[in-house]
Amino acid sequence: MNKKLKLAALSLVLSTSLFTSLSASAANVLYSEDTKTKNCSGSEVYMGPNQPDKHWGSCVGLSSNPGGNLNLNNYTGSIYTRDKGSCTSFGMVYVGPWDAAKHGGYCVSGTAYPVRDRGACGALRFATGGGMEVQSGVSVYVGPHDAAKHGGYCYSNSNTN
Repeated sequence: MNKKLKLAALSLVLSTSLFTSLSASAANVLYSEDTKTKNCSGSEVYMGPNQPDKHWGSCVGLSSNPGGNLNLNNYTGSIYTRDKGSCTSFGMVYVGPWDAAKHGGYCVSGTAYPVRDRGACGALRFATGGGMEVQSGVSVYVGPHDAAKHGGYCYSNSNTN
């Protein structure tokens, strides 16, 4: 997708999410955009399988109203793993495909629960072309594109409200 269209879609998602927030005070919302690479912007964290070119993954960021994008790296680290259980030893949760031993995934700070439906997290969803989408909300889908086949996670971070 060209950068202008991607930026416009992301801007629409974030502004809509912030506008529809129930809180009149400042709101932080997560956004998750599909990616076929691990090359996310400097303020985003990659969450997904080891081979996003085959299974896609998610670039996850944090936006604030007012203030624009925050650096999600300040609120979570990300550690690659093929062992879901290892995340608890870091005080983190696992996100990525359900079969970590086969596909790999990441340990991150926050909360996550497994899903097989990309729409199960309650986030606003906007198609950005080529089968890709951006999600925005307190909880967003992260993981491989085909959640029904590989499983994924609804991820949230304590810095969202």
